[in-house]
Amino acid sequence: MGSLTTRFAALLIASVIGVVVLAAVITSSLARGPGEDQFGRAMAEKALLALDLFKVSPEAARTAGVEIGGRPDDASVKPDVSERIGKTVREIRKGTEVVVLEDRASGRSRLAVKLPDNQWAYLAFPHRPSFPWKSLTLYLTVIAVGVGAIAIYSARRMMQPFRMLESTISSIGPDGTIPVIPEKGHPKFA
Repeated sequence: MGSLTTRFAALLIASVIGVVVLAAVITSSLARGPGEDQFGRAMAEKALLALDLFKVSPEAARTAGVEIGGRPDDASVKPDVSERIGKTVREIRKGTEVVVLEDRASGRSRLAVKLPDNQWAYLAFPHRPSFPWKSLTLYLTVIAVGVGAIAIYSARRMMQPFRMLESTISSIGPDGTIPVIPEKGHPKFA
């Protein structure tokens, strides 16, 4: 009967773990946030907003926190990201030059937009947050251990009637004779 209990516990564990893994896959796809295209478009719009602000009033741009400076150092340019953001910016407004810079010491990135007077506006360029794989793995592990414990306990409890039935059936002899049950009781009723 142990194998039936084991099979039943395995079925419970597999079904609940399957549902949890499916939920985790759906959660991970929803929690990823905006894609590269949406993120790039937002950064392109930020660059164009700074450019427009500078064209209207350079002082207003400085007051808003836009740093104005000279040409960025070519060594700090991130070519792949710069090309992607630059392409998006050029789709919106032709002739605009944008590069993404990385400060190797601090690891921070900045977005540089070329202004009409050959100066450059420097804007913060946030990193996309990484997906919390460790938290999700820990969550799934805790769920798996909990489900396993509950499934084993449930399987044992649900199989008790079958164990009683099995012991009764195994006590019947091969020729079909039922074992003698000794009569016991209170001497007064004997």
